[in-house]
Amino acid sequence: MISKVGAGNSAYLQNSQETKNKKGTGPITKSKELDKIEVLGESIKSGDYKIDINKTAQSVAENLV
Repeated sequence: MISKVGAGNSAYLQNSQETKNKKGTGPITKSKELDKIEVLGESIKSGDYKIDINKTAQSVAENLV
């Protein structure tokens, strides 16, 4: 029974070491959602962003029901 536990632990440790080695090796890509958030943030900062009152009110009303 002890040898099975030991074998299982070493397999787990080997797998976790492989996972650690793979971290951070892929290229970083920017998602479309992040781009949209940046554009929205810039428009808010510049004062160009306008809230659609009717659409906001409709969404709030739907969530209350």
